[in-house]
Amino acid sequence: MYLKEIESYFVKQKGRGLILSPKDLTLIKGWQEKGIPLEIVLKGIKTTFANPKGQERRITSISYCQPEILRAWDAYRETKIGTVETKDGEEKENFIPRRIDGIKRRLLALIDQSETPPLRNLLKQTCQELDRLRSKVERNRIKDFDQIEKELGKIEQLTLSNLFMKLDESERKKIESSCADQLRRERLRMSKEAYQETLSALIKKALRNKFNLPAISLYFEVSSSNLMGICCKL
Repeated sequence: MYLKEIESYFVKQKGRGLILSPKDLTLIKGWQEKGIPLEIVLKGIKTTFANPKGQERRITSISYCQPEILRAWDAYRETKIGTVETKDGEEKENFIPRRIDGIKRRLLALIDQSETPPLRNLLKQTCQELDRLRSKVERNRIKDFDQIEKELGKIEQLTLSNLFMKLDESERKKIESSCADQLRRERLRMSKEAYQETLSALIKKALRNKFNLPAISLYFEVSSSNLMGICCKL
């Protein structure tokens, strides 16, 4: 689990027992929501401890690691974009429509495989939203990568929220219970807001895994294995 791996690694680097604060947990949840890969977070933590600013500095919170984590994340994203440029000889601007098209292709494949009208209609609506965003990008109405990522996040949030509500009540409760179990150990250390936000992130991840949905993001990939064998039931 994303949270447990980060907590364990941070405590190991610290060299002694440490309880993450609700603020720390919310911060980690934010990294997960941005799609920052686990290995990038761990790299940023390692770099922070390897290069402390001043011998008297005491790293008492994982928030001290955020600058290095974000620097590693920026470098990772540039590498991903650079890979597209090198392979196809295209400019960076073409990375965005190519990525949006890739997400849409994954969704269209799921639409073709699904025999459930509600799911098909929902994914078709998502494709339409992606088309609208792509059109804005082509007309240069949106140029900033972070702004585009935010728009994609809104599309994903709407898609997953609607998908969750289309499940029957027993299935929704099953997913919620499973995700809550993952947070059982951390719950007492989290604020109510941090707990609800983290639970929401886990539910979204569970839905992606259940229906093999692609991440609607410029940078974050979700495994596309077993596309042909997916069985979508609502």
